[in-house]
Formats: sequence, structure tokens, C-alpha cells
Amino acid sequence: MAMLALPPLSVHGTLSTMTGSHPRIKELADPVRTKVTIFSLVKIFEKEEYAQSFLNGSLYMNPLSYFRKYRDENGELRGDSWEGIGALYQPAQLGELRIGETVIPPSDLAGPIRVGHVHLEHAKVFCTYALNDGGFDEDTADHAEELMRLFAMHESCYRLGRFAAVVVNPTEFFERVRAAVRQLRPPAFTHGLVRYFDENSHHGVLGEHPGFYKRRRYQRQREHRIMVELPDSTEPLVLEVGNLSDIAVLTSPNKINAGLSIAPANDSAVAD
Repeated sequence: MAMLALPPLSVHGTLSTMTGSHPRIKELADPVRTKVTIFSLVKIFEKEEYAQSFLNGSLYMNPLSYFRKYRDENGELRGDSWEGIGALYQPAQLGELRIGETVIPPSDLAGPIRVGHVHLEHAKVFCTYALNDGGFDEDTADHAEELMRLFAMHESCYRLGRFAAVVVNPTEFFERVRAAVRQLRPPAFTHGLVRYFDENSHHGVLGEHPGFYKRRRYQRQREHRIMVELPDSTEPLVLEVGNLSDIAVLTSPNKINAGLSIAPANDSAVAD
């Protein structure tokens, strides 16, 4: 089997509850696979000074509501009016609806009924593209072409900006994030891969990880999300994690795929 020659992070489905004044830390696993390996994280910026600020250790985290209200000029990229969704109900699978004495037949509904998580309105999020093996087909494990297709960043992501910071040691990156979050003592801190669903067929509650579900049209972004819950704050959060220049490099999005290569497994650091 071949594997990408980049430092990996193995993300397991563990829930670690910290005592005292420390936040609850959740690390999410892929809903199908028992283990997902993240080889690298990519943060794309519109301006070079934003990218440099990240390399200096400043993680700018907007509230979830910011992305719900954001309107992209070039299609749906950063903005998503469905952010924070917790459940989706299809009209064809519902009985009649009543509001007081008014009865609304499902056929009169313009679309699915969306239910959101109000408590996440001001949760701060930091989103990156995750180079990971989620969706990997074991039957094609020995085919380099299929592996390259899986790992390659989709060109639609290039429209997010001209500058890309690549975190080549995500394990160390998350350790620094955890250390910085502990200083804030928030109610909760969660990180993991976003799950994608079909808005035309899904019916019911999306799952047990609020804030980590997006429509399938966004799945090419292969998003990893860090979320810090600070319910009393409506402003963005700048999380200072310390200089990242030893574990991250600056490049451009269109150069990332050109830099990918496949190496034999014994030349790679593959997590157990």
C-alpha cells in the first residue's frame, strides 16, 4: 500500500471530559470509518497579511452566525445560510402541521423544515481544508492514481483566496490549540471533520455533533472545524497559539496539488 508522505494525525472517536475549570474537549471521528488520518491542514486567505498573521500564531475565529449571513460573490464558498443546522424534515414525510387553528398540509411547504441550534449562534469557528483519507476505498489502496485523486484539493477551493498556509504537523498544531483554549476556560471546545448530508433526502436529526454538518454541495472543501463555545461573546475571537512557522508554510492554493506525491508506506509516518 502507498501513502502520502506527510506527517499524519490519527483522529479517533474519543470524548475527553476535563475536570475543574478546564473546558470539555471533544474530538470527533468520521461517522463511517473507525479512524480517519489527517495528513495536513490548509487555510486559504484572500490577503497575504492574513496568512502571515496565522503563521505568527493568530487564529481569527468568526461566530457561526457570521458564515450564515455571509454572501459569496463567486458561488457558495465561505457563506452557508444553513450553518448550525441540527435537523431537517422533508415535507413528503410529514403529516399535517398546525399553528393554532391553522392547518398546513405538507404539500403547501416551499421546502424542507430546518431546525437550528440556537446555542451555537455565537460559537467561534476556525475552518480549514483537511487533507485526509476519509472516503478511502480499500479496494483501490494500491492504485496511486486513485490516491492522488482522493488527496488532491478541488480547484473550486482556489476561489477562497490567493494565499494558503499549509500545516504539515497537525498533531502539534492541535496541541497548541488545546493549550491556548485552556487559558480561555470556555464551556466547550470541539474539533473534527465536518459531515456532509443530502438536503434532498435526509429526514430527521442530523447527529450528535452540533455545528459539524453541512450540505453535500460543500463536501469538496473537506472541512476540518475547530469550535469554541463562548455564549456571552458576540465578537470574533483571536486565539493566540504561538508562532507556527516551524510547523506551517506559506504557498498558493494552486501549488498544493503540484507538491503532492505518493511514497511507499515504509517511507511515511502512518499513525497506528
